[in-house]
Amino acid sequence: MSATTKSIQDGGTQVSYTVGGTYQQAASLCEAGLKSAGWTVQGGGGGGSGSQGGEGFGATKGSAEAQVQVGSGGSTVYVDVCTWPTQPSNSNCGQNN
Repeated sequence: MSATTKSIQDGGTQVSYTVGGTYQQAASLCEAGLKSAGWTVQGGGGGGSGSQGGEGFGATKGSAEAQVQVGSGGSTVYVDVCTWPTQPSNSNCGQNN
């Protein structure tokens, strides 16, 4: 797994990962991790990024917001996790593939 972190709009942070497996497995792990950390997950399925399919979902914890985009580009799964301290004016998490 490799990861990069960058600052994004409205005081947010984007962490981008590339992992093996399927995008469904990666999305499930992200969702489980957020839930175990006390986030409320909304949405799921559909959307996402990648030429081989993907999905995306949002989450909140107090006033903080997160967006997760997971997609497959063949044998590589791309994961973008964006978090903001408060609801951003633009919650586009971007696509790194």
